[in-house]
Amino acid sequence: MEIEELCFQFAGCNRFVWNKALALQKDSLDKTQKLPWYNDLAGCLVDWKRTEGLSFLKTAPSQTLQQTLKFLDRAWKDAFDPEQPGKKFPVFKKKLHAPIRSDTPRDSSWKAIGCSCLRSDGSDFSKARRSLERPRI
Repeated sequence: MEIEELCFQFAGCNRFVWNKALALQKDSLDKTQKLPWYNDLAGCLVDWKRTEGLSFLKTAPSQTLQQTLKFLDRAWKDAFDPEQPGKKFPVFKKKLHAPIRSDTPRDSSWKAIGCSCLRSDGSDFSKARRSLERPRI
């Protein structure tokens, strides 16, 4: 599989996790139940990966999927924050319309595939990727 295809596959997995978790949260709000936060959703992520129809989630790095859940958690907290009145509720992500984030795991498996993750406009995150490769001081 080509590197670019892997990047888009990872982005698709992140988008799927965002949308599935957001659907669970909106469903909870509609039923006036407690909103599931990151810790609850992280447990769901493990279950989703074990589900036969969602086994494609195993191909994406776990760290990026977990970070997606953290971003969603932060989006909800910001939406309810009275000090940030301009923030809106999270929305569902659409294919190729949402920017691909450069939050990549810092382990050797990510560097081994050399993924530069292209944005939907064709530009890449090469600067972000190079910054991950800098040695820590």
